[in-house]
Amino acid sequence: MAGPSNKSASRARGFSLVELLVAVAIAAILVAIAVPNFAEQVRKSRRGEGKGLLSQIAMMEEQFRTEQNRYAEDLTLLGLPAAGWNQSESGYYEARVIAPVAGCLIANCFQLEVRPVAGSAQEPDEWMYELWSDGRKRRRQGASGAWILDWKK
Repeated sequence: MAGPSNKSASRARGFSLVELLVAVAIAAILVAIAVPNFAEQVRKSRRGEGKGLLSQIAMMEEQFRTEQNRYAEDLTLLGLPAAGWNQSESGYYEARVIAPVAGCLIANCFQLEVRPVAGSAQEPDEWMYELWSDGRKRRRQGASGAWILDWKK
């Protein structure tokens, strides 16, 4: 009497081509969903670097005002490498000080802004942030977006 046929024994040991293609298709769909979501989460996490740069410059401005009785428009006076735009440590964001639009002289108040560095991995993130000497925090999406009074994004 013969045992199980060789055909059914070989079939139980592996996957068919169709099963393998279905598994590969499912994996490809999952990767297609996961990679853009992962990239967006990485961009969001890097925003903290830009906000941190604003906070760091604001502290430097406050220390400068304590010593000089005014705020510095030239960031080299604070020990930063450039008078205007200065990059964050990782190079994803750049910040500068600008005179506030509320009619307050730079000696009495400041407005800092940060944006993603062009050509960096953070460039697709269009959010820009501001920090004012009176503590206001604003954000906007893109150069033409409306300013929103929070940093929640």
